[in-house]
Amino acid sequence: MVYFLISAGIFALDFVVKKKVETNLEYNKPEKKWKDRLIIRKIYNRGGALNTMDSNQQFVAGFSAALTVSAVMAQLWLSGKKGLHVLKLALSMIIGGACSNVYDRIVRKYVVDYFSFNTKFKKLQDIVFNISDMFIFVGTAVGALYAMFADEEKDR
Repeated sequence: MVYFLISAGIFALDFVVKKKVETNLEYNKPEKKWKDRLIIRKIYNRGGALNTMDSNQQFVAGFSAALTVSAVMAQLWLSGKKGLHVLKLALSMIIGGACSNVYDRIVRKYVVDYFSFNTKFKKLQDIVFNISDMFIFVGTAVGALYAMFADEEKDR
């Protein structure tokens, strides 16, 4: 149950931030923050990661929803198993972020992204994220590391 609460918390946090961004920021007007290391700006992503397939929004929304349902099903299956806390936490982060972005894709028809990193690497600076993206990334990394290094005998 705690893992679904984590997912719900991530969804709620990003939902509130996106609402604030939608209300208070002009589209693509960058503001540097945190000693100029962070750039805050409102961008609409109408496709998948890095705006890929933006001309096929329905497919992206459907595919994203299917992947999210798969992650929820995996979490439900794992919830009946003892241990595996790191994997359950990783899935919670992925589910919370994915649900928020899928909600955007279905309701708004675009995902609201709102921050990037001010670096000397222009390509990285041009990528705009949201909190959900960060949780999806971290959850995926944690899950991958878990899969590579977990001792299955100790998890049982």
